[in-house]
Amino acid sequence: MVWSVVIAVFSWAFVSCYRVFSHGKVKTPNLVNVNVARTLPPSTGEYKFEKARDLFVAGRNLLRAGDFSGLATLEEVLRSYPDSPQARQALLVIAATQRYQLKQPKKALAEYERFVRTYPEDAQVVRALAAIRSLSGELKETDSSDTLARLALAKVADNPPAKARLEKWLTPKP
Repeated sequence: MVWSVVIAVFSWAFVSCYRVFSHGKVKTPNLVNVNVARTLPPSTGEYKFEKARDLFVAGRNLLRAGDFSGLATLEEVLRSYPDSPQARQALLVIAATQRYQLKQPKKALAEYERFVRTYPEDAQVVRALAAIRSLSGELKETDSSDTLARLALAKVADNPPAKARLEKWLTPKP
């Protein structure tokens, strides 16, 4: 009985490892070229922010193809659907594109600051604050991340998870 369990476990482990390490090469998905539109369910018109989602996917796909007109599409998401989850993500994508692809750190800094001011309760606010701190150092400007975190903290006093994230950010590191 015990041996049959041991053999079954080893067989399962061997098959799992073979799938991962076939021919000595690790198989990993190519995350850069994943077509998000293909993985989304078909449009039914029932999702409140469906148009925002479609615009976001279109803008991001343009950017991934190297077409920076995708920035205008993402800005359209921000203008037309500011309360959508896609607007939050669009703002982060715009900031990252400004920073890494277009090499415009001042514009990226402004977009990250806009994100913290507009969406202080978002789970990604700490990521934006870290980018602000990093960009401020690169540009040799005054670091506004702690000031923005304090302003955001005042706005999220009734949101325990957001408050905890910001308080952790403001806690001095040893």
